[in-house]
Amino acid sequence: MRRPSKPTIVLATVVMILGYQNCGEFVVDTGKLSQFSSLGATQSAGADLVPSTDKFDSSCKTNSAYDACVFQQNPLSRSGGTLSADAATRQQQLSAQALYGVKLTSLAGNGKLENATFSVQSLSTPQVSTTALALKSDPGTANSSAFEQANVYYWINRAAEYFDARTNGALPAKGKAIKVLVDDTLTGYDSAKNTIRLKRSDTNSVAWSGDLAVHLFGVANLMLANPSGWAALSATKHSTCNAMDKGCCTAAVGCGNAIRFGVGEYFAASLFPERTRIGEALANTGNPQIIGGVARDLASLSSSSATSTFTTATGYAQSLGLVYASMWFEIRKASGTQSNEIDRLFLEHLSLLDGNDDFRTAFAKVKTIDARLFSGRHSSKFDNQLTARGI
Repeated sequence: MRRPSKPTIVLATVVMILGYQNCGEFVVDTGKLSQFSSLGATQSAGADLVPSTDKFDSSCKTNSAYDACVFQQNPLSRSGGTLSADAATRQQQLSAQALYGVKLTSLAGNGKLENATFSVQSLSTPQVSTTALALKSDPGTANSSAFEQANVYYWINRAAEYFDARTNGALPAKGKAIKVLVDDTLTGYDSAKNTIRLKRSDTNSVAWSGDLAVHLFGVANLMLANPSGWAALSATKHSTCNAMDKGCCTAAVGCGNAIRFGVGEYFAASLFPERTRIGEALANTGNPQIIGGVARDLASLSSSSATSTFTTATGYAQSLGLVYASMWFEIRKASGTQSNEIDRLFLEHLSLLDGNDDFRTAFAKVKTIDARLFSGRHSSKFDNQLTARGI
């Protein structure tokens, strides 16, 4: 059985992938006061894919219009190429891309990067305070995870606000207090602890990639929507491969593990529809990440058949999960101004899914929701996708 060519997110109990003042006199500098004052509670930016306040700006670090400076998707999404193996050069590359100026919304107002849905934390450094100095740090700073915490908060929160606003409050993870660790030793979603874990090494950090953080937030939504449904995976639809129990599907129609990975991929691709190359900074090859011989880029999979993918990947569930996400993504694109209804169907169907599903049974469940919410007007799109993919 072929192994994935790059580290990916493994799905199991842990659902994984990939200055001082002069003491004699205190003078208030009004120009710097805001740098030390914590942001209060903030409102949601709503359903705008890209809020008008957020943009790439070379003056981000000094511009008070922005609360934080982060990566725009990931450190390679604007520049392409790869991150250098040389530490000094790599740091220059990272600093040059960490200039996406943003407002931080939906903050609880307690001085931390958190709200009722999730809290961003670190295993080895303090939870960053919401001050301008802390939120405009450089990525990869030694003995600090301030940048990584700000970057992850922004992108997971953007996904939460965007999907919830577009679907009339259907986000399953809303108010579920997910913990997000930005400097763990592995990457994945730990359902038992309701924790998203992002690996950090000396040369790379998963927390630099907003797309990977959003992917895992999507997986968390699935697991939280129906926790008991994922207590076990179908023994007939899964097989052991790559030293992973139930890491492969037994047929091209897919399996629960494939659906689970595909849910995360749909979340990420929907937030970054113009660049659906998820995980490219983790792969760091200058090309999309390859999972079981399949490019992790939904834009390139619009007509991929499930049978050919099954053969190429020898059944690897994550590769087939890309097909599941691609079917949803194509339906979403084709729905135009009704794409918010597709997102509503997507979020609603998460509570009906379980470890016994495959692509056909999952879409059958979607059609029951479509009949209830939209009089079945989207159901033929799902039938057509199954046919187009040879399922």
